[in-house]
Amino acid sequence: MPKNKIRPFLLGSRWTMSSLILGMIISIAASLGVNYFNHQHADQVAFETAVATADAVVNRIKLYQYGLRGTRGAIHTMGDEGINREAFDRYSRTRDVAVEFPGARGFGFIRRVARQDEAQFVAMARADGWPDFAIRELAPHDNDRFVIQYISNLELNKPAVGLDIASEFNRRQAALSAMRSGEVRLSAPITLVQNLGKPQQSFLILMPLYRNGITPDTAEAREAQVFGWSYAPLITDEVLSGIRPTEEVIAEQKKLAAIVESSVDGIMSKDLNGAVTSWNKGAEALFGFSADEAVGQRIVDLLIPEDLQSEESELLASIREGKPISSFNTLRKHKNQQLIPVAITVSPILDSSGNVVGAAKTVRDI
Repeated sequence: MPKNKIRPFLLGSRWTMSSLILGMIISIAASLGVNYFNHQHADQVAFETAVATADAVVNRIKLYQYGLRGTRGAIHTMGDEGINREAFDRYSRTRDVAVEFPGARGFGFIRRVARQDEAQFVAMARADGWPDFAIRELAPHDNDRFVIQYISNLELNKPAVGLDIASEFNRRQAALSAMRSGEVRLSAPITLVQNLGKPQQSFLILMPLYRNGITPDTAEAREAQVFGWSYAPLITDEVLSGIRPTEEVIAEQKKLAAIVESSVDGIMSKDLNGAVTSWNKGAEALFGFSADEAVGQRIVDLLIPEDLQSEESELLASIREGKPISSFNTLRKHKNQQLIPVAITVSPILDSSGNVVGAAKTVRDI
């Protein structure tokens, strides 16, 4: 299996993104009926499908940053002391969250409240259009409160208003990490209070807000200047909605994998370094190497006679440059060192951005 480049842009949340993507890869592989140890090519199809899906997930998480920035801009415009529920609701009505940010439950504001200011804050919140406002904890603690003061889409999110996210470890750690780094952070999996039926299937994404709208240069200054966070609650299934392959796509990919696996021609793929990444049964029969023996090996070492090795370097150079490659006849080497006359067709493998990441070869005994 190729080592793929799923690199979440949220570096401080890499393990969170990795767990989200890993779960997605497993679910896609399962839906394709994949058994890695017995069906190498089908596994490759599943993995490549999951990688394309993972890229889409990362892009969707990036999209949520625009919503966080919009909320941050609205709050800074009103001022951290001048913001009120009516103004926040008015701003929220300018966004169609379901259309602009599919998968986000809404965007909100979490205020940092010092313990000594708690009574004053609650009185202010009650006078601000929420007469029964109260701070609620998930577990007792003695630190500053991080209280959800405002959030859009109240029909979905009302139970979250007043929640002190500092009272739960995963939420608190994400908020502290965002505060100290000055960057967007994803929490570890949590159970949303507005979605208790899906335990540990949700996340928060948070962007820190600093006084005067400027991110301080040091972690200590950032901790001193932060007054809250713009944030969004995310539910995994809703984030992945419209990204996961449809049942029809999965069925078609499964069919194609079966066709490739059962072909009498040798069908293999390789990366840009010439290392084998998949190997079907036709290739096993033609060259005598099992998939376990072939995958990870360089084709030049495995199959190409010594006097023809320049052929492979020229092929790899053409693949990297995206040049078309005509079918050609040549000789390749069996496991027993016997030379086999073959016809080879080469096609580039592209990632979801259209970049060449490898090549697929069909090899026929002539």
